Amino acid sequence: MKIATRVLAALGLLFIALTIAAVVAFMTWSRPATSATTTPTAPATPSHLAQGEYSANNLTFATPQLDTSSGTITDVHLTAGNFVNTSKGKRIDNFKANALVPFTTVQNKIGNGVTITPTGDGKITTRTTFEILGRQLTLTGTGTMTVDAGRLVFNPSAIGFHEGPPGLNVPEWAAGRLRFAIPVPALPENATITNITTENTGFRIHLAGSQLQLPS
Repeated sequence: MKIATRVLAALGLLFIALTIAAVVAFMTWSRPATSATTTPTAPATPSHLAQGEYSANNLTFATPQLDTSSGTITDVHLTAGNFVNTSKGKRIDNFKANALVPFTTVQNKIGNGVTITPTGDGKITTRTTFEILGRQLTLTGTGTMTVDAGRLVFNPSAIGFHEGPPGLNVPEWAAGRLRFAIPVPALPENATITNITTENTGFRIHLAGSQLQLPS
């Protein structure tokens, strides 16, 4: 369970970094341009915006790689239906994001020699090594990562020792390291993970949210 908690914490922190980085970019791109020598006639300010306030629709953010203190995310895409900056604060009315979290990023957060490899059919195999009765054994679990009621769920359909002694039963405490169903911690308010798929180099995570209040 400790391993699973660390995986989920890493994913949650990575998506917070993704959202904040994209929002900062949106805020920069959305600011009114500075005056040029020849200034065209400005359109009328929308009635719901005061002087100095602004809004932007259908914003997009994409980058092949985003490096954060929590790790690296690749192939990042985020769209925001409406970004508003008013005297009451900044908010995104609705947004969707998806990014690839490389297996190496997750493995670095897990530590303890745990590895993750794709099986080629949308599933993954995790491996961890520990000692039983004075012998080093490798335990593997194969299954599919899913999302259920805001939780990331990994319940291997096959758990066993890799090249272990014939007939050796897997202890429940050891098998428990490879099963989890835990809410992703610290996601932005009103944001949820809607889907997760396994690709050749990592997990493709989809995030959606609405009425996201941003720091001033």
